[in-house]
Amino acid sequence: MVSFYILYKKYPKEFSFTSFRQFIFNKNITKKVGLIFSLYILWRFFMVWFGLGIENPVSIIYMFINLPLMIVGGGFEEIGWRGYLQPKLERVIRYIPATIVVGIIWAIWHLPLWMIKGTVQSEISFSLYIIMTIILSFSFSTLYKYSENITLCVVAHAWYNACIGLAVYIGSDGYLRLDIGVKIFILYIIEFIVAVILGIIYNQRRDFMHGEHFKIS
Repeated sequence: MVSFYILYKKYPKEFSFTSFRQFIFNKNITKKVGLIFSLYILWRFFMVWFGLGIENPVSIIYMFINLPLMIVGGGFEEIGWRGYLQPKLERVIRYIPATIVVGIIWAIWHLPLWMIKGTVQSEISFSLYIIMTIILSFSFSTLYKYSENITLCVVAHAWYNACIGLAVYIGSDGYLRLDIGVKIFILYIIEFIVAVILGIIYNQRRDFMHGEHFKIS
């Protein structure tokens, strides 16, 4: 968030603290947006329960307790990824390539975490992590397109970290250990397909309203 603000402060004629605050907070949440966001939250619950098999009430409570921490420790990234980078890339390349590029950059951003034993990232391969960030890139970009509310993306990112990043089993050695099986892969695939379709539909409608010929790849 700090880097995002510094970047925009280089252009004082186009940007001010007031516009920065309005960009993040001053967005109306319609019933449609509220429904989309609520479905997203429930989908994460389903992933934890069905995909990861987490049913312990204490683990569920931890998700809510750690949500504020995850907002600071991950959610604010959305101001840069979806709030800045995604829209900028879509001005020069098309929707699907832009979203994939953001996902890859997002994964590389977290690369140092593979050097720290005990992190969630260190328990999975980097190639698998790239696939996951690309899928999430489509999910969060779709949420942002339909809501035009970066705050919801911040909360959605933090909620993902709280649900998936913290809904893990503690290994006998005291480090975090993810239990990724077929079910969770299926759910990720479903999420990817739905997010891509919704994103394409949004861009088609937007370009139709602007009288532009739409291309996705």
